[in-house]
Amino acid sequence: MKSFVLSFVILFSLSCYSFSQQGTTANKDIVVVGYQIGGYSLIGIEFEARMSDLIGINFGAGFLGFTGGVKLHTGPYKNSPAININYKDGGMGLVKVIATEFAWRIPFNNQDRVGFFIQGGLAKVLYMDRGVSIDLFKKREAPPYMLSFGAGLCW
Repeated sequence: MKSFVLSFVILFSLSCYSFSQQGTTANKDIVVVGYQIGGYSLIGIEFEARMSDLIGINFGAGFLGFTGGVKLHTGPYKNSPAININYKDGGMGLVKVIATEFAWRIPFNNQDRVGFFIQGGLAKVLYMDRGVSIDLFKKREAPPYMLSFGAGLCW
């Protein structure tokens, strides 16, 4: 629980910094809060730091989950679609996957500050607890692949 609180405080601080930098032209960092964001979490927060025009590093944490990976953007713009290759955890070790997802950021207006974020793709299951597998798939063994999805608000 302490690690969850610490992760949340760090990510919240980064999101506040990112929001304060929105007026600068060079800032392409994104913060997302939502469902299945920050790992397989009921609600989580994720931060993406753009390392260059086309590459970003993302990490996040949520209620009983965390994630980290690389985003490969299709263009140099903040709203350019991306391919997200990441590791996701759910239930603090109950579900572990490597996912490849397509991610889109859709701003609500021309000011480009706040918008809707959606990502979806395919995840390779590395490990899944039997209880979780039975609840989700009605089988003792998890399938080798599963769909991955997340949505939320971003700025």
